[in-house]
Amino acid sequence: YYYQVNIGARAKVWRLTNNILGYKKLVFSIGKTVKTLDSKIQSVDKEVGHFLVSFSIRVMIQLVEHSMLRQLGLEYNKLMEIFNRIVQDRAIQRSIEHYLPGPNDSVLLPRLIRLKLTHLIILVCKFKLIFAKLKG
Repeated sequence: YYYQVNIGARAKVWRLTNNILGYKKLVFSIGKTVKTLDSKIQSVDKEVGHFLVSFSIRVMIQLVEHSMLRQLGLEYNKLMEIFNRIVQDRAIQRSIEHYLPGPNDSVLLPRLIRLKLTHLIILVCKFKLIFAKLKG
């Protein structure tokens, strides 16, 4: 959902930020379809939860990146509002227990999401982006 945004189009950015959790419906729909196809698969809910948290983290990091580059025209207060919607979401909060970070994934961000520490989430996203740029 996020990748379809034309960075230069403020109207599309407004729609994106007002429906930032639109990807949840798609994630749950995929999980429901997989369950329907094969009811013997027991780990679908865990996989859906992992994907939901993982994708939410990616959305937050990319929003911070575009905010830092001033490509979306997002002010800090709007970024806080968007992140608060993400961290307050019950499905995301319930799904955190299913998040298993890979070798390059964040361990700290899901903990901050669980604690709903939005300011620190934005700060950690900024540090992740800065260190990734330094690494090359």
